[in-house]
Parts: sequence; C-alpha cells; structure tokens
Amino acid sequence: MADIYVAPTDYQWYRYLSQHPEIEEINFWKPTPQSFRALRPGGIFCFLLRAPYRRIVGGGFFLHSSIMSVEMAWELYREGNGAPSREAFYRRLEANRSGELRLSDSITCILLEEPFFLEVEEGIAVPADYAWNLQRGRGYDVESLEGRKLFEAIAEILKSRRVTPNSAQSNVVAAAQTRGKPKLIVPRIGQQGFRVLVGSAYEYRCAVTGERALPALEAAHILPVAAGGPHLVENGLMLRADLHRLFDAGYLSVDPDDRRLLVSRRIREDFHNGREYYQLHGRELRSPARGYHEPAREFLTYHREKVFLE
Repeated sequence: MADIYVAPTDYQWYRYLSQHPEIEEINFWKPTPQSFRALRPGGIFCFLLRAPYRRIVGGGFFLHSSIMSVEMAWELYREGNGAPSREAFYRRLEANRSGELRLSDSITCILLEEPFFLEVEEGIAVPADYAWNLQRGRGYDVESLEGRKLFEAIAEILKSRRVTPNSAQSNVVAAAQTRGKPKLIVPRIGQQGFRVLVGSAYEYRCAVTGERALPALEAAHILPVAAGGPHLVENGLMLRADLHRLFDAGYLSVDPDDRRLLVSRRIREDFHNGREYYQLHGRELRSPARGYHEPAREFLTYHREKVFLE
C-alpha cells in the first residue's frame, strides 16, 4: 500500500469543501462502486484538479473506505459529501456517471480526516511521472523520488499553517525533517469517523435488535467521552436510538463476561413501563464483522460498574 495517493477531483466538490473549513471529516466519493485498498490508514489522499488547472489543491488523511448506497452516503456524511443539500449531492453524482441515478445505487466512499485545501494558484505541482489518463489515481511511496518530493511539498504547505499539536498534519511536518521513511500516524477519529467505523463493524445493524433502518441507528460510546472514552471501534456499539439513550443513562448495560444485555429494574421504577426492554434482557450482542475489534472488556466493565443503575 502507498503512503500518498493522488486522485482526480470533482471541482465543485473541492470548491464547496474548501469554503467550509468547519467540516473536519469528509467523504471523497466515487460515482461507481470500486474497492479502495491503495492507501494505508494515515496515508495522505491528495486532491488533483484536471485541465485547465492541473494542480494538487489539498488533501486529507485516509481512515476508511466502504461501498454503500447513495442514500446511506448522504445520511452518514451530509455536507461532508461536498454538497449543501441532498438534492445537490444527487445531482453531482448523476453528472459524474452514466444513466439515471437511483438511491439504492452503490458508490465508493473514502473517509478522510483533517482535510486541508489550497487555492489553485498555490497548488502543488503534479509528480512528473503522473499519467493524466488515470481515472482512479496513483499511489506513491515516500521513499521514491517523486513521492518524497510530494511529501515534502505538502509538509511545507502545512508548516505555514497553524496545525494542531499531535495531529496527523503536525506529524507530517515533523516527519519531513527526518531521514529515511517517515512514520505516518492514523489521524484522530472524529464523531463522524467513529459512527462510520462502528457502523461498518456492525454492518449498520443494531447490535441488540438487528434493526437496519439507518436513521434510527447511532454509534454509542461504551466508556463515555466525558470519562475519556476514545473514538475507537472497541469502545463502540451500534444501537437503535432509544437503546442508545437508555445505555448512556445507565438503564442498559452489557455483561463483560458473556456480552449479554442487562436491563435495569430502574426503568420500571422510574417510568412505570419498559416491558419491551425487559424482553431484551439477557440477549447476546451481535459480534463485529471479521477484521474489527470486539468491545473491550475494560470499557464494558467500566460501564457495568460506573454507569449502570442497579
């Protein structure tokens, strides 16, 4: 896998996101379903404008790639898709593919953290060996001549900006000053990235009920963020929205030994209700898909002992 990837970019996507720096997690979409395994997590994904611009005008740090429906992509990423509305996103997609667009059609979604954008006139020169007829893009290793030049050009751009300490961007600036192959770090995962990773791990199904309606699903932290809980798959559960709220409030928990749902008697005492939830007591949670971490025992133990209402 490469350290840096250069991919042709939709101009309107670039222009919209470059004008909205508050969007810190973005979706670099491709209008057709194509697996993407060319870049290692933490690698730099560069945005390349074709003629007449022919410049690299920004980038982001790769976190995750998945294939999902058009409708799901909007529900998950919203304006992070590079469009101000659902309708604008659909029109953008339709303009970049042949045939009528259906909401069930699949597209490629590449989740990028800590994006940075450049004006065209300050854009970075394209590597000398980049072939302009490439449709999917090209990867570069930082130990290659062109890859190192591109890496150092990106670092110089980031150096002139205020980068957050311990961020992926600050790591690039520091790594550019070392000899040998720099070590790229996986970017800090934001709330949106957390939802995408946890959703992918549980195949966008509630870990308790199997519910698949995306608007009704939320990524829950096992160890609360307020207690230092990280945005990691092993600290997450995909839950139906009502179960998420009860879980956060301590009315539900998970036995760390057998990973079965616990339902507090306090639901009945506090709300004089809860029959539906008591029917779920003792239900074994779904396991994450292959390749994803199981919920960490230490996080489950904290929730059971510190959050759950006996």
